[in-house]
Amino acid sequence: TDGHRLHMATLGEESAADCTLHRRGLGAVLALDPAEYAVDGRRAWFRRSGRAFCVRLAEGNFPDYRKVIPNPAAMTSWQAETAALLASIDAVCALPSRGERTLKLAAPAGSLLLDTSDVDVGDAHAELGEDWPVMPQIGMNPDYLRQALRQCSDKAVLRWRDSLSPMLVEAGDGMFTAVCMPMRI
Repeated sequence: TDGHRLHMATLGEESAADCTLHRRGLGAVLALDPAEYAVDGRRAWFRRSGRAFCVRLAEGNFPDYRKVIPNPAAMTSWQAETAALLASIDAVCALPSRGERTLKLAAPAGSLLLDTSDVDVGDAHAELGEDWPVMPQIGMNPDYLRQALRQCSDKAVLRWRDSLSPMLVEAGDGMFTAVCMPMRI
């Protein structure tokens, strides 16, 4: 987590320990897709196919991450094809931008509309027609949304409440959950 997003991954069905990893350490863990892991004091060990590495655990008292994750039962949800959604986001965000880009997501009439605009470069639009439920216009950091979606295999479940509430991105298998904070539009 960095205040704008939180990623939570479950490794295996039985959790040996809860631990907080640094963002870069988590990236290495997700890239390795470990078969085995163990927590030893201030370190976590990961192994797969003869490859192993150690990640130092984050130190300090962190807030309970479960309190940051909104209740999914109170949210509208939609299961999307991960590859199609990523391709649409990549297409809309292909133009260079000087500042932080805002990706606008909305589904007013059944199709997901993706928009970006930049004063210097112009506007980009895409439409993903999959009978989406009504979604208010929500501003997201496209990089954060892509990073979350890349952790989902074939299907991703997106959950939202309104344009100012956090969006949940969950892998179809339930092994990964991300909370992405919206941007003001």
